[in-house]
Amino acid sequence: MPDPLAAPKAPTPGPWRLDPDDPTAVLGPNGLYVAECAFFFGAEPEETEACANARLIAAAPDLLATLRGLVAAVEAGAVAAPALAEARAALARAGG
Repeated sequence: MPDPLAAPKAPTPGPWRLDPDDPTAVLGPNGLYVAECAFFFGAEPEETEACANARLIAAAPDLLATLRGLVAAVEAGAVAAPALAEARAALARAGG
């Protein structure tokens, strides 16, 4: 079992995407599973919530990159309109 206190390993590089055959599964650029959001029929979370969770997970690399760009723009002294527009677009892609 990996040491939970060890330095974190880098995540699977993006982009991540939803599996076109299973909207609760997230695939990496190599087509292999990154995550799967489980649901049980008649139990919580329901399938629609599992799909929303998968959509958010799939957007994680994009959200991270966008947040880094926004932080860099703020640290440079101004939030440039393109950085803010990209942040809004990333939020929309994540479903938020």
